[in-house]
Amino acid sequence: MRRRWWIALIFVLSWGPARSGLSVSSPQAAASSSIGLIARLSGPSTRAVAAAGSVLYAGMDRKVVAVDVADPARPTVLGESMELAGAITGLAVGPIVYATAGDAGLYLLDFQPPASPRILGFVDTPGWAYRVAASGSYAYVADGSAGLRIIDARNPSNPQEAGAYDTPGIAYSVVVSGSYAYLADGPGGVRVLDISDPSAPREVAAISTPQPARDLALIGSRLAVALGWEGWGDPLPEQPDLLLLELSVPSSPQVVARLRTAGSGRAVAAEGPWIYLGTWEGVQAVRATSQASLMEWGRRTIGTVADLAAGSGYLYAAISGGATGVAILRIGEWGDSPVLTPIGQFRGRAWRVVHQGS
Repeated sequence: MRRRWWIALIFVLSWGPARSGLSVSSPQAAASSSIGLIARLSGPSTRAVAAAGSVLYAGMDRKVVAVDVADPARPTVLGESMELAGAITGLAVGPIVYATAGDAGLYLLDFQPPASPRILGFVDTPGWAYRVAASGSYAYVADGSAGLRIIDARNPSNPQEAGAYDTPGIAYSVVVSGSYAYLADGPGGVRVLDISDPSAPREVAAISTPQPARDLALIGSRLAVALGWEGWGDPLPEQPDLLLLELSVPSSPQVVARLRTAGSGRAVAAEGPWIYLGTWEGVQAVRATSQASLMEWGRRTIGTVADLAAGSGYLYAAISGGATGVAILRIGEWGDSPVLTPIGQFRGRAWRVVHQGS
């Protein structure tokens, strides 16, 4: 009887009013990985996450859910939107929240206050809206076979398409830095567009990739690219599923590192020296060194990862298959128990070791 009571306590930990069948758990991670599972927010199939300070936004089926993650081990739901016309596939956060919803286009939402979010506006896009990036008063939509669509959101109640660029592949993801937009264009590789004039974006560079480019994350002056296929299976098991590009000259990006991990890449996020690759099975942690090399650090099986967001040392994973919802993880911890984190390695036979001071 005591054991049953303990299990019940784990699942009601610091949880407020129930919303849409969501629940929180704070499990201890298995001691076989350096990626610690800090907490889970269970819910429907989740395909998008975006972090903004102490608030996490999650696209849970057709709703955008705002979650307080000031204490990542005890996430608390702040509010949720009404259902959109399609399942949410991408999120971006600025003064307002942008949500892509596949063939239902792009939605603009106001989450102030988070307990009472409202839809401000909507724009239908000609393709399948996979992901969105926000910069200034514009939203940049990776619109599948319709390429990049640039949306003027200066009037959120009446957003308008300002410009577009049709790419040769399938635009899955987009990130923006300065006057450039970088597109993961599936079989079309990575496309670099000059967006200094939103009404007339133009391509300035393209990089072919050994597998379809699925997602992107900026890491300083570099770009991490997740490579993988749409469905289950891995038709090119010898090819890398993660690339690192140098963007010092945006019109001439260079591949500086590549890595083959255990699964086909579906999503990628980065913070500090860490790159996180989402796969069909879970998450791979990769460390990017100053010499532009990639070192696989650890992995965690958590289910099918559709999207990733990183912030303040934590990783937020949108889980679309398996134990659906959001998983909150941290490098170098097993639950609440610290583990040793290697910071250097020298190859060869070691017979004895001594230390002095630190």
